[in-house]
Amino acid sequence: MAQIETPGSGTTNYTSDGKKVLKKSYLLTDGTTQVSLPSGLGAVVGADFAPQEAGTTRVDIFFQRGGSAGGAGAVPSSGAVEELVGGSREVPVKTHEYFKDLTRDELAEVDRAFNEQDPAQQFLRGAAFSSPNSFGVGQVLLGLLQKGVEYYLVPALAFRETVVQGTKPSLALLGTINTPGNAPPVNNGWNWLLTGLNYNTVQSPTSTTLSYVVTREWTLSGRGGW
Repeated sequence: MAQIETPGSGTTNYTSDGKKVLKKSYLLTDGTTQVSLPSGLGAVVGADFAPQEAGTTRVDIFFQRGGSAGGAGAVPSSGAVEELVGGSREVPVKTHEYFKDLTRDELAEVDRAFNEQDPAQQFLRGAAFSSPNSFGVGQVLLGLLQKGVEYYLVPALAFRETVVQGTKPSLALLGTINTPGNAPPVNNGWNWLLTGLNYNTVQSPTSTTLSYVVTREWTLSGRGGW
C-alpha cells in the first residue's frame, strides 16, 4: 500500500460563492483504493478518483476550512479519521470467568439456595456439585449474591474509522470478526467485530464526480472473544 503526494499538490481555488478550497493530490499504488486523510486542512468537500497507468490511481481531495464546509457528507474539519469510544457495561456476575466451570445444574443449585434461603441447608452438603473445587466456587458465587452483587462491569469499546474512497463500500465483512488496522492492541482472547458501516456521498466543487466518505465501526468483545 502506498500513497504519494504528487508535484503541484496544494493549490488553492475559490468556489462561485467565494469560499476558499485547497486541493491536495495523491497517487495511489499497489492496488490501494482508500486515502489516508491528513489532519488540520479542513473539512473534505469533494474527491476525484482517476485511474492511471500501471494500476495506479490519481486522487484529488478538496478541503475547506470552517463550519461552512460541514454537512452530512463532510469529514470533520479537525481532519480526524479515527475515533475510540470507551465506556463500560454491566453483565451478570455468573458470567465472570471465575465461574465458567460451573455446570448448569450447579448454577441452578446456587440460585435455589439464594432464592429459598436454603432452610434445610441442602446447599451446604454440596451434593449437587461435581467436586469439592466446584462446590467452593459455588460458595463464592452464593456469597456474592447474598451481598447484593449481581452484576460486574466490563469494558464497552467501539473503534470508528472514516476514509474517503471512490466506490461504494462492500457489506461483505459486516457482522464478521476482523481487526481494524489502526485499532489499539487488546488483551489475548479479545477481538473486534465489525458492527456498523455507513457512508455519505460528496461531490467535487469543480466537477460532477462523486466520492464516498465511509465510516466503519468495530465493537470490542469481552473475555473469550466473539
